[in-house]
Amino acid sequence: MRFPSGKASAPWGREARGHCAIAQLRRTLELDPHFWAAHWDLGDCYLALGRNAEAIAELRKAVDLSAGSAGGLAMLGYAYGTTGERAKAEKVLQELNQRGRSQYVSPADVATVEFGLGHRDQAFAWLEKAYQDRAIQCHPLLALVIIDASVRERHARKTLGRSQ
Repeated sequence: MRFPSGKASAPWGREARGHCAIAQLRRTLELDPHFWAAHWDLGDCYLALGRNAEAIAELRKAVDLSAGSAGGLAMLGYAYGTTGERAKAEKVLQELNQRGRSQYVSPADVATVEFGLGHRDQAFAWLEKAYQDRAIQCHPLLALVIIDASVRERHARKTLGRSQ
C-alpha cells in the first residue's frame, strides 16, 4: 500500500494512522482549539511522519493548554530528543526530575524523555520503576518499547543462529 509520502507501509502502521488521523484531529481542533489532548495527538502524528517542526509546535501547545502536564511535557521532551534538539530534551528531563521532588511524576514520563534521548538503559530502568509503582497503564511509548525489544531479540536469535 502506498501513502501520500510515497513510502510503502502497512495500513495499520504508525505512518498510515498519522495521515488518517491528522484530518480528524484538525476537525476536532476546529470545534475546540483548546483541547490539549488533540494537540498532543496531532504532534504525535506529525512526529511519526517526520514533520518535526509541526510536531514540536503542536506538542508545545499541548503543554501550554494542559497547564504543563508531565505527560505532555514528556512527549515534548521525546520529540526534542528524537529530532536532535538534545539540550532542550535534557532541560525537559531536568524539569521532570525537579518536579518529581515536590509532586508525583510518573516514571513512565521520565522514561519517555530518556528514550527520546537514546538512553535505552536509563529508560528501561525508569519503565521498571513505573511497573513496580503500577504507573504503566496504556502508555503510548510502550508500543515502541515492545517493538524495540522484539527487534533486538530477533536480531540476537539470528546472530546466534549464524555463529553456530
